[in-house]
Amino acid sequence: MSFEDYKLSLELRIDFSDLDMYRHVNNLTFIRFLQSGRVNFWEATGLAAMFFRN
Repeated sequence: MSFEDYKLSLELRIDFSDLDMYRHVNNLTFIRFLQSGRVNFWEATGLAAMFFRN
């Protein structure tokens, strides 16, 4: 499976503040990446608009 086969993608930037003293990505950063992916998925599928509809 190639990258083009995926219908949804999200490009994230790793900032210096996301790294520990050994220049590894901090564990908490992965949770924030998952949250960003979840929000992107909700917006792309229309779930966000449906959920927040009054």
